[in-house]
Amino acid sequence: MLLIASALLAGSVSSAADFSKYKKVEAYEIRPGILIMPVYNSQGELCEIGLQPRSYSPELIRVGEGLSRDAIMQIFDELVPAEERGPQPENLLERGMILMSGQTAQEYETYENVTLNFFWSISGQSIGARSKHAKVKAPPENSSATYDSASIDFKDHPCK
Repeated sequence: MLLIASALLAGSVSSAADFSKYKKVEAYEIRPGILIMPVYNSQGELCEIGLQPRSYSPELIRVGEGLSRDAIMQIFDELVPAEERGPQPENLLERGMILMSGQTAQEYETYENVTLNFFWSISGQSIGARSKHAKVKAPPENSSATYDSASIDFKDHPCK
């Protein structure tokens, strides 16, 4: 009986080999509860870095937590210092804007060598909706508001 139970349990225990059919994702916890995930293009060059809250760890499950603008900017400064990202364009219209699509909004800030993207969800309908009752959640600006995720795109090394 013990031998049968051992065989059944051994068959259900996952090993690293069980995951070989899935695409590997590289991730680092740059701050407690904040992951960065580098993406490389076909030439092996870093083309993008995604930032997102870490929702699960063996110690803690976080639901609905986001990233503060301050945390994103500190990480941005650490990963891509001002001298590496270059200046922002002088023309204000070229510096960035907010785009909305469905239930998602994106704000981006353009620099000479990189683009910093902020993503958050919108409550209600999109800004283009005809309903006078449409509610658009503005980008988080106060210290307690958060973004769902962010990314840094490197212009010299496109992902595609």
